[in-house]
Amino acid sequence: MTSAASQDKLDNEFLVSRGIRVTEPQLMRSGFDAEQISKDISISFVLSDQLDFSVILQNNN
Repeated sequence: MTSAASQDKLDNEFLVSRGIRVTEPQLMRSGFDAEQISKDISISFVLSDQLDFSVILQNNN
């Protein structure tokens, strides 16, 4: 998912073709409190002192 986000390819067709199960956004967020739904999701990786990567996923549904 992070790789897809880095390429700006979070559309359903791209994800499904790579084996990621896609469902309705409200079902994916159902485990979160109602006031938390609008918060961004941040994913970060630090691979070494010189290499890091981060993305922010925003709910714009």
